[in-house]
Amino acid sequence: MMPFLALIQKILFVFTRKFYVEHLILTMHNHAFLFIAIFMIIIVSAVESAQIPYLSALFNYIYIALVIWIFLYLFLSLKFYFERGYFLTSFLFLSISLIYFFVSSIGLSVFTALFFILS
Repeated sequence: MMPFLALIQKILFVFTRKFYVEHLILTMHNHAFLFIAIFMIIIVSAVESAQIPYLSALFNYIYIALVIWIFLYLFLSLKFYFERGYFLTSFLFLSISLIYFFVSSIGLSVFTALFFILS
């Protein structure tokens, strides 16, 4: 799905004069960040669900900080890489996120259907 996200970025950021490969590298970098952040969220959730009195409350705050960090990091990576203003970057960030969500949902649905048909 990363090539589709890079293509979406290439289409929406058409006036940036960046090559498709540069969009693909940014997409791979952001996905690597997402995998690490989601792994950290899984670990934090496991510790939080252990119900240790003071530690669970601390890890709840860490969980919230990680979720905010994900959105902030992805937004700022687009903002500084493409050197656009906050308003335009916000609009494009939301547009890219929605389009990528729908493309990923369709891809996952097709993959699931093929898995059940072929097995």
